[in-house]
Amino acid sequence: MEANTEVFVPLQKWFVDNLKIKNVTLDFDSSVMTRYGGQEGSKVGYNPNKPGRSSHHPLMAFIAETRMVANAWLRPGNTAALSNAKAFIDETFEILKDKKIGLVRADSGFYAHDFLNYLEQEKKTSYIIAVKMYPNIKQEVRSKKEWTKLIDGIEVTEFEYRSHDWKHPRRMVAVRKNIEILTKATGKLLLFDEPVGKYRYTSSCSDLSPISGRLKLWIKYRTESMVLYNSRIVKSTVLRNFSLEARSRTPSKCMAIATNCCTV
Repeated sequence: MEANTEVFVPLQKWFVDNLKIKNVTLDFDSSVMTRYGGQEGSKVGYNPNKPGRSSHHPLMAFIAETRMVANAWLRPGNTAALSNAKAFIDETFEILKDKKIGLVRADSGFYAHDFLNYLEQEKKTSYIIAVKMYPNIKQEVRSKKEWTKLIDGIEVTEFEYRSHDWKHPRRMVAVRKNIEILTKATGKLLLFDEPVGKYRYTSSCSDLSPISGRLKLWIKYRTESMVLYNSRIVKSTVLRNFSLEARSRTPSKCMAIATNCCTV
């Protein structure tokens, strides 16, 4: 593993160093990829699309401004979303050490107290993390009477929220999308909503200032599902052709490099 890191981290860093940008936004995604054969490393784990089917559960990091893969680790399907996430992010930051990482964005698999503390205290990087619409989050959203219109069909509200294992509250941002205007909008339907079925809701946790410019961009980003878009590109072009060798991240490193060769 150390030999792989010695070879592939500098090579991936070479790709990044050739980008003519100084400030970057990093998008992190953990994605389940169903396997239909006997690929090495595939295991039965959480698989919402094909329960009981073996899969891989890769970690991926994208540079939002270029849609390039910054880093990728291919993991067995029985791996939790946050498994080895800190080591993965440390390596990604090392690859991007000559760039200024202004913002980290991630899917709901990264929504955990320890991970938020890690970004706040160790990385000292602004973040926006998607949050599942848990019952307690729904209850908070339900109590909100004032919503701010961003564009036709999209409104936002925010509130301070403190989970039972948090030492301090954090800012939550809820977005509701009018499906009569945005007919393909994604999100959760709240059963208490009136009129029933008019809106779809999503929520995020962020340390950004209330409804800041970057937060507005995130809302647009989530509406357009760019993390999903990026991960689908990786799956469809390169990822499905690699297996996971025992105790080796070589295939995933090759995946990241090969994907950038295909997309640059």
